[in-house]
Amino acid sequence: WVHDLSGGMPLKLTFDGVHYSSVWTPDGRRLVMERDPDATNQTLFSIAADGSSAALQPFGPKGHYHPHGWTADGELVATRVIDGGVDMDLVRFAPSGEAMVREIVVTPTREGYFAAVSPDGRWVAYTSEASGRTEVWVQPTSGSGSPVRVSSQGGVAPAWTRQGGELYYLENARVMAVAVDTRNGFNFKVPVALFSSDAITGDNALDVMADGRFLAFSAEGAPDHPISIVLNWPELLAQRAPAH
Repeated sequence: WVHDLSGGMPLKLTFDGVHYSSVWTPDGRRLVMERDPDATNQTLFSIAADGSSAALQPFGPKGHYHPHGWTADGELVATRVIDGGVDMDLVRFAPSGEAMVREIVVTPTREGYFAAVSPDGRWVAYTSEASGRTEVWVQPTSGSGSPVRVSSQGGVAPAWTRQGGELYYLENARVMAVAVDTRNGFNFKVPVALFSSDAITGDNALDVMADGRFLAFSAEGAPDHPISIVLNWPELLAQRAPAH
């Protein structure tokens, strides 16, 4: 489904089987999604995002992949799933079915159960169990350099702001914020807790809208009351009540 955040009617795109883990193409015209492997072991398909066609087109190489986002040169960053999820690695590849799969992060542990690509396509924030528990790490999408751990007490569901200057993730029911600077490598500050909510659990995906509001799946049975987050409130207060 595509849901219009301005209040329009939701649009159903797929009608056959189970489809999930969808990401927009960079031009916003199509969605790339995952579904259960077919007879040819193809899991990624794309579809017109405006509902103009219900035809699914195979996307990328064959195999089991979870799509996450796009590199600066238009390749898809995805998690490669092996042995039913026992092994997970972060890779990248072009849309073509004959595209070469290039590795970003490959270790004996599981990488990329959650992952998000920075707006400029240069960095991928992902979860890894390399430290013995699930933490959030950041690595260049090129695969070069060493990964950097940004969470300290466990973390899942990383999400970038649209400007790329801040990274969010979930620590249990708390939304954590990490200020980042990527002008000269990857530099970051100590994570701080923004807020917590019973409506958010560690298994929920997290995203950030252009105006700074958060999007998250509500846990089953969670309160249905809205949550309002005000950022940069001292500046807003100064605008409404200037100091005398």
